[in-house]
Amino acid sequence: MDEALMDECAGWIAAQLEEEGHFLDPGLVYAILEHEWGHPALGRLPHDRMATELEASLAAAGVTGYPQPLSAGLIGLVLSWEDDFLSFAGLSRNPAARSQDHG
Repeated sequence: MDEALMDECAGWIAAQLEEEGHFLDPGLVYAILEHEWGHPALGRLPHDRMATELEASLAAAGVTGYPQPLSAGLIGLVLSWEDDFLSFAGLSRNPAARSQDHG
């Protein structure tokens, strides 16, 4: 995913989460996406495992959430909304399918 699309995705996800009562800065959503897309093998994992891996990776990098702490549960919500965004954009999270993406 290119930087402009990732920025759009992060803003959209943050807005969806806010409607659900979760307040996550788009910059933090962007950091989650950046970590995920920086490790393509994560795209092959189920959401719960991917969220746990991302939680550990982000914690090791010193990334935290405020006012809500960054947890695997919250990251899982981001991943779920990301699925919707990717679907709308005609993209795939799975690295094997990325070569077939048109964008």
